[in-house]
Amino acid sequence: CPGAFENGTYVRGEVRYFLHDNTVLSLETTQMWGNLIDDGFFGGKSLNASFSKWILEAEHRFESSPFSAALTVSHERTQVDAVFSETADTNAAFFTLKYYYGEPTLRSNDKNGAELDTPQFGNALESVGILAEAVD
Repeated sequence: CPGAFENGTYVRGEVRYFLHDNTVLSLETTQMWGNLIDDGFFGGKSLNASFSKWILEAEHRFESSPFSAALTVSHERTQVDAVFSETADTNAAFFTLKYYYGEPTLRSNDKNGAELDTPQFGNALESVGILAEAVD
């Protein structure tokens, strides 16, 4: 598949700061580097790609309620070096409602609760520029 990753490495980190038991600020960053499978499109050349993203989130859980609200802003940059270097920047803002089961506060959920927390690579897996057109 043109534009699919052949190999790569990523580093990811997150910091959370609790203003009190039901209000948390978090910052997550991800940096990834990899090589894309060319599939003959560029005559066997390896294509390099890099991706970086930061996500800043403020979340507050309502007292005596299993619901919380979160405001999230993020920025991501994807760069592919092929015949020409292509770069795509994406900024986003989200407002979300979350439901928590079994823990009375955000802090206790952070320490004891279950969480499925996978990395988000955004545009990096689809690539940008000429490869994105080839995949479409």
